[in-house]
Amino acid sequence: HEFAAVRVIHARASSTPVFERQRKLNRPREGFNSPGQNGTLTKGDSLFVLSPTTLDCAGRSQHTSKVRKAMQLSQSPEDLLEALHHARTRGTIDLSVFGAAMQRCGQSLWWDTLQEVRQVQLEFCPLLPLHRNIYITALAKSARQERVGPVPARQQHLLSFAKRAWDEAGESSMHLTSGVNAALRLCAVAGEPSALKWADELWQHLGESGVRDGIAYMTFAQLSEVYRLHERVDRMLDEAAVTKTWSPNEVLLGALVNAAADNFDGKRAETLWERITEDFGVTPNSISYGCRAKAQMLAGRPLVADRVIEEMLCNDVELSPQIGESHCQALLIMCHSSLQDREFSRLQQAFERGDVVISTASSRQKQTWANMKSVAKRMQSSSEPVQFQDVLVEWNAQRGLMSEWQNCVGGTNYLADERQD
Repeated sequence: HEFAAVRVIHARASSTPVFERQRKLNRPREGFNSPGQNGTLTKGDSLFVLSPTTLDCAGRSQHTSKVRKAMQLSQSPEDLLEALHHARTRGTIDLSVFGAAMQRCGQSLWWDTLQEVRQVQLEFCPLLPLHRNIYITALAKSARQERVGPVPARQQHLLSFAKRAWDEAGESSMHLTSGVNAALRLCAVAGEPSALKWADELWQHLGESGVRDGIAYMTFAQLSEVYRLHERVDRMLDEAAVTKTWSPNEVLLGALVNAAADNFDGKRAETLWERITEDFGVTPNSISYGCRAKAQMLAGRPLVADRVIEEMLCNDVELSPQIGESHCQALLIMCHSSLQDREFSRLQQAFERGDVVISTASSRQKQTWANMKSVAKRMQSSSEPVQFQDVLVEWNAQRGLMSEWQNCVGGTNYLADERQD
């Protein structure tokens, strides 16, 4: 999430979705433009911007601050739309209110509500470039559903909605880079050839304008990896190593590996990991390791996922609920394959280690955790053989290549071939 040089979106850490909050807290400091002054972070060097920098910029005024707060703290689509209706009736509305409402819709994946907000905004006034960027970002986020990913019925509208907003707002050199970055992320979610074509056009325009920055290079590389343009990504990394125009960091590492994961390409994920950590000296963080483990689980390589997480633990990288969940899922499959006491002992250790972080996880993760423990108990104590598909508890295991494996019983050593690789 790129912060504009003049002002930024007011971010409330406590109400920001947990995964987004983790990404922002793990983002390197140099990835932020100044939220304050003199090119430095303010408010105790928080990686969250605690206050906007300018109150009198276009589309924003002090008298709408309470309405923006209401948008940001809305707990449901109904709350948000009701607050927006009251603001419009009372005349306490400006583009910053629509921006806050759109941002909230993106955070909570409220696609339908976002379209209603957009319709009210169109009746009020056209978007300015800053608010266009907020809207495009919200579109890309809300096109997804939790535990489902991009929804085809939403994806098909992304490009047309974004291009209309782009034309509506017009050109602004101040917001061009952040706008192109937002559009590139949207094109990655859209996943269609016409979206890739538009992304390439925007990237060329950004180069001709001379305002490509490090975040732009990394965003374009991520988009290219999503579309499986491996040679383009490799070429960009080659150029970065030679020209030093930009430098990959742990954010790009996680993004590229995650793109390979979503393409079910575990080997490509390992290639990218080796290239960025060794050639550029990037130190992986917890999110990067989580993406790497996810890639191996989706690709049907639980033994590799186990090794990835053991490597992370050896490097004293903090365990997250997501990684604790992934590790136990990998070990659960390994236990089912062999039914060896040694594997069950490792699984029990992983459960004990993960209990601490799961206590702070979402209710969905806590339920998944309980389900995995239940399956483990069944495998050890039940006279009824446990089927393979019953062992796939975690979401990535259920939706990845392993969902197509034979539904065999435990103890058949079906992971023997992977052990030999």
